[in-house]
Amino acid sequence: MTNPFESPDDVYRFVDKVIGQLKQAGLDASPLEDIQHTAFTTGDEWLGELGLAVWKVAGQDIREEEIRKNLDRILTEVRRAWPNFPPARKNTVHPELRVNLWLNRYVGMPLMALIALGIFRAVDAAAIRGDEDWPLLLLRSSIGAIFVWAAVYAWT
Repeated sequence: MTNPFESPDDVYRFVDKVIGQLKQAGLDASPLEDIQHTAFTTGDEWLGELGLAVWKVAGQDIREEEIRKNLDRILTEVRRAWPNFPPARKNTVHPELRVNLWLNRYVGMPLMALIALGIFRAVDAAAIRGDEDWPLLLLRSSIGAIFVWAAVYAWT
């Protein structure tokens, strides 16, 4: 289905139908309602905002297959104006970001963790030997904590 709608009015009516389905299923349709009742300068701007609203709505636990298909149908129309708009599936990553995610998680996080471990081992050794001042040990510990934070941030 390459062109699911004949006119912008068809899209508007279809979004109203999806809002009704979401409400009937007891789900939050407010992001879509906000877009439906807001004026935009261009149709492309409206479609972009509509796509973002679909993303917010799709983040809910939607069990009805028809609603999910209808949200995908809206995104198909959004992609006519915004071809790189990502899918509205939970836990999906835009294809251009997958490499970055892989590098962060499986290269960056272990490296940051190893650096933090090395810093903390040096702090422990210096503390045991007693050859460094406490302010310097505190500084080294703080740097190690920053690398621990970076490792956690790289994973997420």
